[in-house]
Amino acid sequence: MRGLVGTAAMLVVLASAPQSAAAAPPRSPSLEDADRAWSRRAEAAQAERAAPGPVAEAIAAYEDVLDADPRNLEVIWKLQRALHYQGEFTKLSPGRRASLWERGTELAERAIAVLHGDTPWNERDPAAVAASIEDRTTAGAVHFWAAVHWGLWGETKGALPAVRKGIAKRIRDHGVCAIELDETYERAGPHRLVGRLHAVAPRVPFFTGWIDRDLALRHLERAVELAPEDLYNRLYLAEARLGLRPELRDLAILELEAIVAAQPDPEHLVEDRRAQSLARTLLDANR
Repeated sequence: MRGLVGTAAMLVVLASAPQSAAAAPPRSPSLEDADRAWSRRAEAAQAERAAPGPVAEAIAAYEDVLDADPRNLEVIWKLQRALHYQGEFTKLSPGRRASLWERGTELAERAIAVLHGDTPWNERDPAAVAASIEDRTTAGAVHFWAAVHWGLWGETKGALPAVRKGIAKRIRDHGVCAIELDETYERAGPHRLVGRLHAVAPRVPFFTGWIDRDLALRHLERAVELAPEDLYNRLYLAEARLGLRPELRDLAILELEAIVAAQPDPEHLVEDRRAQSLARTLLDANR
């Protein structure tokens, strides 16, 4: 009898114990989960090279969120940002990196379709495009990351073939639109991007006759004015001064030395270390 009572009591306890934790299906990642994974992207980084795991986790989470909400512009540009980081700062084969840029351009076209529909946005004045959009920061992010990924895609094809396919103009149009929408986005990223384009893109008759080296310096100076804490803003300005304005060589060298001596921002640790490495290389080549 005592044994039967004990067994019955145990059955009551088991029956009353919560079963939801074991029975509940796994929770799908949320945007907040993906953002938390993104914030850990520099964990276990070595110098200017990120460990592959943290950013891969963020990408997988953003992809899952996007599967559930395919037209969410915030998720799209954050996924593009993570793909850029993975391709630029982790160790990948050229083929794998090229596949990331393919995915980035696919996302760019999806986001532009959501944002503008069938409207030929690039045939309108960028200021008019910006004025017609309510959430200008999100739209600016969409155009900025579209420009970034088309630029990276173009690099895999080679500079001249990309120019002949109109990629440089596409990058310019996205970048100028991003400036009109939110010039401060991603630490003055639109100015950094457009300035860099004008500084390094080749002039090819009938394709990129609009490339303007003076405009390159103006955009890069504006980027530094808006976000002097961004080491890439300062690096690209110094590089442009060295290549385009020999009379500004001493000023460029001082800037490069300051970049190398700077304390990396913990929020952009790997990125800043890479900028410092590039600055050291430029210094060595110009001393």
